[in-house]
This record gives sequence, C-alpha cells and structure tokens, in this order.
Amino acid sequence: MTDTNHQPLVVFALRDVAFRWLPDERIDALAALVTMAPGLVDQLVIQSGFNDAAERGAFTLDEFTEQLCALLGLPHTAENTEAIQAAWARSYAPIPAIARLARSEAYRSAVMGNGGPLCETAVDSDKTWDATLLSWRIGTTFDGPEAYEKAAATFATTAQSILYFDADQEALNHALSAGWNAHLFTTALNAQLVIRSEGLS
Repeated sequence: MTDTNHQPLVVFALRDVAFRWLPDERIDALAALVTMAPGLVDQLVIQSGFNDAAERGAFTLDEFTEQLCALLGLPHTAENTEAIQAAWARSYAPIPAIARLARSEAYRSAVMGNGGPLCETAVDSDKTWDATLLSWRIGTTFDGPEAYEKAAATFATTAQSILYFDADQEALNHALSAGWNAHLFTTALNAQLVIRSEGLS
C-alpha cells in the first residue's frame, strides 16, 4: 500500500467478529496429532499459562512452535511445525461477510485481538486485511485502555481516526476509554450501516 495512513481505519475484533472463535477445534486437532486426550492437551497448552504467555509476547514464532512441540512430545521438524500450524488454525473460521467489508477501497481494514505468533499465521494467511495486530506484537493482552493506546500507535494513527467493532462489551469499554470510535458488533449488516453512517462507503 502507498500513503494509506491517511485513509480512515476500520478495525474488527478478532474473535466473534472477524472470525468465529472455535478453541475446542484447536485442542481436538492437536490431540489427534499425538493421540493424547484433549483434556490433557488443554491442560498442557492452555491451562498451564503457556498460551497466555505467548499472547503477551513471550515467544517468537520459532520459539513458540519449538516449545509447543516439546510440550506435546513431538520432534521439532518442519513437518510437525506445519501440522501444528494447521491444527492451531482450526480455532479461527473467517466470517465471509466481514471479509467482504475488509476489502473496501474506501478505508484501511485491520483485525485485532488477543493472540500469539501461531495465531497470527492463521489469521493473516489469506491477506484479507491491510493490517493484522495481535496482542503479542504489543507485549500485552487487550484487557485495559493502555493496550488500545498502544494499538493506535502501532497502527500509526490517532484514536479518533479508528472505527472499531467488538462483540465484547468490556473490550468495547476499554476502547472507548482510549478514545476510539467504538461500536458494539451485532451483525455484519449492522456494521456495514455504521460504516456508511461514518461516510466510509
């Protein structure tokens, strides 16, 4: 893109806005790779705090996949890394109506939310978005206004220039506290109407 920072920015929350959030699909797919009970995989990867640390920027992509292989008892090979990436991607099912909104030439589009480096490879795989910003990139999860202030700086724009959609009211409140033009997401059609009302269609 060229000279896009002067375009308005429409940001869609990752989970349950831009993508259906299917965490059990990820756990089941990982468990199938190693013939391990899904509950044990969940305990090792999620409940242990390992994934939370990744979402807060503790690992690079290579470090994360290497440690995840170790947790699951897999050799850290290119083949296993590819299989783990495919399993991890099962958590995120793109919502076609939002993807269509993201491809507008009237504004830049971004997807944003809590996620680590492996999540980023899944979310950014089809290059739908002009920008992808997951929490590991800013070193904190989106659990307070400060994270949204960091996000605006990372997007290289002002809070007032961001039109944001999130289905979670608490997250929406944090964005509003950071000065974002934030709206509660209900449906893709409603989001489209809000975008039009902002003069961005």
